[in-house]
Amino acid sequence: MPIVNTTQVFTSNTTLDRDQVWTFETGGYFEVDGCTLRIEGSVIAGYRTIFILKNGGKVTGLRRVCPEWWGAGSGAANNAPYIQAAINCMEDAFNTSSGPLELVLTGPYPVTEGVSLTPSSLNNLHVTGGGGGIVSRLIAKGSGWSAGQAVVTVKARNDVSKTSDFELRGFAIVNEGSTARIGLQIGVETDDYDVQGQRLSLVEDVVIQDFPVGVLLQRARLVKFHRLGVWLENQPNGVAVRVRVPAATISRAEVGDSEFENCEFAGPTYNAANSAYGVETVIEASAIGGIQALRFDKCIFHKFNDAFHLADGTSSTTQNGYRSNITDIWITNCQMDGPCGRGVLLKSNGSSANPCWISNVHIFGCYFQGSALEFVKMESPNADDQVHLVKSVFVSNNWSNGGAKIFLDAYKAAGLTVTDNQISDLTWASGPAIEFHTVQNVVCTGNLMRRQSNETVQHMVQVDQPSDWYVIANNNSGGCATAGAVNAATGANRVVQLNI
Repeated sequence: MPIVNTTQVFTSNTTLDRDQVWTFETGGYFEVDGCTLRIEGSVIAGYRTIFILKNGGKVTGLRRVCPEWWGAGSGAANNAPYIQAAINCMEDAFNTSSGPLELVLTGPYPVTEGVSLTPSSLNNLHVTGGGGGIVSRLIAKGSGWSAGQAVVTVKARNDVSKTSDFELRGFAIVNEGSTARIGLQIGVETDDYDVQGQRLSLVEDVVIQDFPVGVLLQRARLVKFHRLGVWLENQPNGVAVRVRVPAATISRAEVGDSEFENCEFAGPTYNAANSAYGVETVIEASAIGGIQALRFDKCIFHKFNDAFHLADGTSSTTQNGYRSNITDIWITNCQMDGPCGRGVLLKSNGSSANPCWISNVHIFGCYFQGSALEFVKMESPNADDQVHLVKSVFVSNNWSNGGAKIFLDAYKAAGLTVTDNQISDLTWASGPAIEFHTVQNVVCTGNLMRRQSNETVQHMVQVDQPSDWYVIANNNSGGCATAGAVNAATGANRVVQLNI
């Protein structure tokens, strides 16, 4: 076990054997001058500088590293180069000593530029902190950030090792007055490959604070976010999570197959003039590919204009069967707290000329509180057929309380199941609790209204023309509807019965 207690200088490329464990004592350094030092063994050292790099020198091969070994901390105004050097060392640790590849963050680390990770099938990267409080933090500072630059970016690798498995745990990314616009970005618009592993990569116990966009997910699949916190109190038009399909530069750019579980997202104080969103989908014009398979379970949203703002493409291009659709979205057991605007907005821009749609959306077991607008809204303003619109939506077993307008509003939609929801203390005296307009293939049954004071609506369920093929049955207005439980348009194929 070699002991390093003086400065050892390397001026030519050198490899230290993998069976060696180098122990750095006080006064011990490796000075790497104009060459590459590859350490295939391991290092035992404290959280201090042990590598002195000169004239482009670099250290590679270590599997477990910390930025302090390259000089992070110690009052540095910009720690990004030291963090990046540690990441680069770890990424080049294939075929070295055993054990996981891990970057250990202690912090805090002020940074004036971003850092990036490029995982592959050869190096399952782990970034681990001691918690997202006052210690393990990357703190974005300064005005020199390039447009759209993230503090932390996970990139895809364009080679045979393109499989991308990674884990990020236990640290915070904080904006302190910088011009950085994104906290964490997974996937790069111009990469030739998606960030995609053989299993779910993991972002866990990470806190992101006060960026215009907390998380940007694009060109990426198979990522799980667990106990993620995004706080946007000072971002009136901020977005906690943006899921984006960029404009087409390649044959396909889909994103999805990802999960959010036990996450918390907080927006600014609600203001109807703002556009603050918890989750936003963005499909750029001429994008080839869509958004598929996103699951949100047991997540909490506070004070957003829309907790979910889900819209498909406005100028879709179809290539090899890929379209700018949004499909397979699960919003389950979530809490959407007020004061806020909407809980969920589903907006399809589809038409026969713009062939896209939103489909297979499940909103189940959620809690809605204090919305100024609709708790759930679906619309397809340009739809001219029964294909390119919002369709196949299930809204079931939810509870809402204290809304100022309608519980559910559906316009130009098809294949809707609205069942077994409880609607409490809804105040919308000039309108219904549930409204369908220009819809087909609807089942609306078993919904219940109740009130604790004198809150009223006009009708519990209203169906406007032209609508057809619908069943409105077994809904209980609980005495809250002043003009009758149901006001249903005359459709050629309808069942309206047993509503009180």
